Amino acid sequence: MNAREFKEVAEFLMEKSTAGAFEEGAYRTSISRLYYYIFLEIRDTILFSDPRTGMRNKLRGGKAHRSVREYLRKVGHTINNEDLKDATELLYSLHELRKDADYETGKLIRREDVERAIAYVEEIKNILDGLEYNGTLGSLEDVLTYLRINGQLPRM
Repeated sequence: MNAREFKEVAEFLMEKSTAGAFEEGAYRTSISRLYYYIFLEIRDTILFSDPRTGMRNKLRGGKAHRSVREYLRKVGHTINNEDLKDATELLYSLHELRKDADYETGKLIRREDVERAIAYVEEIKNILDGLEYNGTLGSLEDVLTYLRINGQLPRM
């Protein structure tokens, strides 16, 4: 599955909500799809780049959301990159926004909340595509490959 489709679904719903077809349901669903887009992109990058025994189980179960954030935080610490630590916090904030959208039916979810989710996703993506490590610039996949080769992948 291409996780990018989730982002495209969110964009489609936002276009339809502008036309007056949907409103709060589109906002809630858009936030959820945006979260799952970036979560799956990160998780799949980790799974692709870190083939250690047990990693698949850790990142596919009920605690996968926390495990992905913990993994990113540890990578940020390993390469001493504050931006990656910031991306982890943004992912946490987006996760909280997604939980509100999915479960807090008494709370009004507005277009501004979707715009905030979009901003979180864009910032996370920018950070993960332009990480500085070991004197070079690269993506999260590049960093994880470097850490794997050098035996420095974070313990989980």
